[in-house]
Amino acid sequence: MLKVVMGLVLGVLRLIGRGYRVVPLEEPITARYSGKKCVYWAVEIVRVDRKGRATLVYSNERRINFITVNRKGEPVEVRLKVKKAYERFIEARKLSPDPFAYMLRSRPLVLDDTLGFVIREYILEV
Repeated sequence: MLKVVMGLVLGVLRLIGRGYRVVPLEEPITARYSGKKCVYWAVEIVRVDRKGRATLVYSNERRINFITVNRKGEPVEVRLKVKKAYERFIEARKLSPDPFAYMLRSRPLVLDDTLGFVIREYILEV
């Protein structure tokens, strides 16, 4: 818990140190995996096969209106970068049932070439 609080404090200090902060104009989005408040949220799920090839399976993004203000509270234009807030590799099952095997009495298994899935979450924090 202390790590989370210190991380939030350091994140706020970094924004203040740069001379601007992000102000949401609507209710901020809560990131699904990292749990942080943000104005931009994106997630992608990538399938990785045994040869190392990656295929994008799913992607989604949400954003709300926001402005950036300087220390005096005046709107300023800055270039913002989204940051990766969460990444996790989920190993796939080694064997999966053959769809045609359900017609047979015994159900043999076939080898699937999916090694696993990578979930990545990108945010622009408040």
